[in-house]
Amino acid sequence: HRKIALSSLYDDLLSDGITPRTDVLSYEVRLADADIAEELGCARNDEIVVIERLRWSDGHPLAIMKNTLPADCAPTLTELTQTGLYRGMAERGVKPMSAIQTVGAKVASEREADLLHLETGSPLLTAERTAFTEDGRIVDLGKHMYDAARYQVTFTLLAE
Repeated sequence: HRKIALSSLYDDLLSDGITPRTDVLSYEVRLADADIAEELGCARNDEIVVIERLRWSDGHPLAIMKNTLPADCAPTLTELTQTGLYRGMAERGVKPMSAIQTVGAKVASEREADLLHLETGSPLLTAERTAFTEDGRIVDLGKHMYDAARYQVTFTLLAE
């Protein structure tokens, strides 16, 4: 179970006594096109980093994570194999303080199923997050997919 908080899956797994591992599937530095510039709130042709990772939990694949962020916020490829994204960002003085996150579901494509060691069409939990610094700068666009059989989200609900 993962409580809703602005935290890193890597750190959440560690705090639960679980050994995480990260395979960086791709790490690409490129220039923001018009669509990404609008989503990220940066200028067109600003340098960005697009990262895709496979997160493992105690030797089992758990999540496929794609993140797009300004290049000056991005940890190195080597750092991402050793720690979580938000820790790497913190090393650069970047701390997400708030986020908008949408949780949903989808069925696994053939590629997603292969990566997560599932059958094609298996249920996946999805989370799309836009993270902001205290001054409102967008520093992370995350699109993550989790094995729904191994991952749950816990919400705390309060009466009005």
